[in-house]
Amino acid sequence: MTPESIVKREVKKVLDEFGIFWWMPTQTRYGINGAPDFVCCWKGRFIGIETKAPGREKNTSSNQDRFHDSIRLAGGMVLVTSSADELREWLTDVGTAWGLI
Repeated sequence: MTPESIVKREVKKVLDEFGIFWWMPTQTRYGINGAPDFVCCWKGRFIGIETKAPGREKNTSSNQDRFHDSIRLAGGMVLVTSSADELREWLTDVGTAWGLI
């Protein structure tokens, strides 16, 4: 199992813990370049989550950066993370700010 796949497994657990609807877009040649690993909806709020292996959080591609910018421009939020603990803390902060928890 790769370091990033371990992060993805842990992210799934955290999203389920918070009751967040999520799916992972299939990455094929017909898909959209740059889509985040997790596309989520949390009580009507759109969240994209890109997972990276620890130490590689800043290694997003230009396609990913453009996609993340598009999500933010549309009012959604994006997190690039390599840690389930970071995601949990971020969701707690965002959920509190949005009045979701």
